[in-house]
Amino acid sequence: MTMHAVLRLIQSDFSKVILFFTLTIIASAIASPWVYNAGMLLAEVGQSRALNPLLDWLANRCADATFAAFYNYTLLGCAIILAGPFIMWFSLSNQSSLQPSKPWRIRLPTSANTRQNGQALCRNPKAKLHLAIGFLITGSLVSISICLLEMIAWFSFAQSPDYWSAICNGVASAIVITLLSEWIFRGILMGVFLRAMRPAMAMVFISLFYAIIYSLLPNGNEMIANPDKADAGFRMIITIAKNLLSPEKFTFSFMLLFSLGLVLAYARYRTASLWLPIGLHFGFIFPYQTLQQLTESGTQHSPLSRLLIGTDGRSGLLPFCLLLLSALLVHIFIQVSESKRRSET
Repeated sequence: MTMHAVLRLIQSDFSKVILFFTLTIIASAIASPWVYNAGMLLAEVGQSRALNPLLDWLANRCADATFAAFYNYTLLGCAIILAGPFIMWFSLSNQSSLQPSKPWRIRLPTSANTRQNGQALCRNPKAKLHLAIGFLITGSLVSISICLLEMIAWFSFAQSPDYWSAICNGVASAIVITLLSEWIFRGILMGVFLRAMRPAMAMVFISLFYAIIYSLLPNGNEMIANPDKADAGFRMIITIAKNLLSPEKFTFSFMLLFSLGLVLAYARYRTASLWLPIGLHFGFIFPYQTLQQLTESGTQHSPLSRLLIGTDGRSGLLPFCLLLLSALLVHIFIQVSESKRRSET
């Protein structure tokens, strides 16, 4: 490969996406032990002296948080910090989509190359409706799943739960995760892929990317020795990678994330807007985020229940079925909306 070809490959949007996530993961691995030590120091100060309400709340959160939680927040912060420079590097508004000379495009079949200038996000006059319908579809299905989990005694409600605090924390956490995920994956990155390939392949590629990235995030149960050491972040990445290689983790967790990514990508493409996928994503996350703070996991799980809902209560055959049903409802809603709009015009 000539130097000119290497430079074209480095400057391609695909290479920029890979570099962005690689640098984000490396930066979070380096910074997470420092963030963890700073959080533990704040927790110690908060226990020894009175601080202002905001610092007191933050100190209490740090005292209860594991290293996995610090790693997640550090990864999120690194992604936000690096997003600005990379968005400028993408030059999304100036670059043409039809650039077959790029080396990584040559590897795609001719039928997969797009002949259009991608798909820009449009102003959605029915944003509130799409947001509400998305939340209603997934929120109701997840609520049904939670009821089934309670029926088979997968969890039990904690004694004297703080419902208001759980709801507020669940809403705040779900809003942050949803907005950042949809902005980065279905907003920026899917726009990049839509300029490079046909919509079906773009939806598959961005969903694979989404599943890979989220599979590399710790779920909070990973424990590593000496989390204050400088290499703790890299050891966390190795631990997550080993867990991901297990057949059960790959089948139930990775494929579920991939399927969720497909549903969200389809909603984004059909509406040329992020409001419907934001509502769908929020409806998936909010009930579980709230439930985790109000319940305690059961101790005995039958093989059938693990097959139906996995080992974490959020994977397995039941969530797959709910995802299929949500995909069907999303498709019906979009078809009905488009038919109504055509009839009005």
